Amino acid sequence: MSTEKPQYKGTFDCFTKIVRNESAVGLYKGMGAPITGVAPIFALSFLGYGAGKKVLTNENNDKLAHWQYFVAGSFSGITTAAITAPGERIKCLLQIQSNETAKVYSGPVDVVRKLVRQHGVTSVFKGEF
Repeated sequence: MSTEKPQYKGTFDCFTKIVRNESAVGLYKGMGAPITGVAPIFALSFLGYGAGKKVLTNENNDKLAHWQYFVAGSFSGITTAAITAPGERIKCLLQIQSNETAKVYSGPVDVVRKLVRQHGVTSVFKGEF
């Protein structure tokens, strides 16, 4: 168990310290990657759902059962993970940097560049920091 003192006492303390130290812009640090990925995520979501429905539809074009809609929706989730996972990783790595410590990354592109250089392409999809 870590004996390190937490940086923030709670949500309000976190909010006020970020605004005081980094201005209101600090609240949105790291959001470039997720915002950039929103349009492709929705496009892939609809593509995956449509493909799932097509796979599950029979030759008579009968109405799908509830479980088939669920499975088609799962196709949607699988396709969107390809964009969501790296976007969230990039955002989190940028957000955990503080002004009080030396910054490791200068922005989203720098995160990807350094991750790939140090650990390979698959590191962009990993969930650890």
